[in-house]
Amino acid sequence: MLLGAMNAALRSKSDADPSTMVQLHTLRMLQPAPRTFKDLCAHRKVAPPTLSRSIETLVKRGLVERAPHPDDRRQFVLHLTPAGEREVSALNDGTQAYLAERLKELSPQERDIAKETLDVLMEALNS
Repeated sequence: MLLGAMNAALRSKSDADPSTMVQLHTLRMLQPAPRTFKDLCAHRKVAPPTLSRSIETLVKRGLVERAPHPDDRRQFVLHLTPAGEREVSALNDGTQAYLAERLKELSPQERDIAKETLDVLMEALNS
C-alpha cells in the first residue's frame, strides 16, 4: 500500500512519468554508477526478460544508454543519460516532498521514529 501510494505520487511529480516501480528502481540503481545488465538482474533478482523490457523502454525514452563493456564484448554497460540524471533528481525531490507533506502533521517524536524506520527501509531496499 505504501509503495503504491508513493509510486502514484512520484509519477505525478515526474516529467518523464516512469510507468513501473521496476523502471524507477532501475533508474535509481544506475545513478551512483553504470552497471551491467547481468548485475542489474542479479541485484533485482529478476529474470533477464523481465528487466529487458524495462531497460528497452528506458532506452527508447532517452533515460538510459547502452555502451560496450570494456572487458567483455558479450555484455554491455548501462548508464543514465543527462535526461535520466534529471529524472532521478526529480524523483528524489518528489519523494522528499511527498514524505515531508505526509509527515508534517506528526509530532517531532513521531517524525523521528518515521525517519529512523524509513532509513532502515531504504538501506534494506538499496542493498
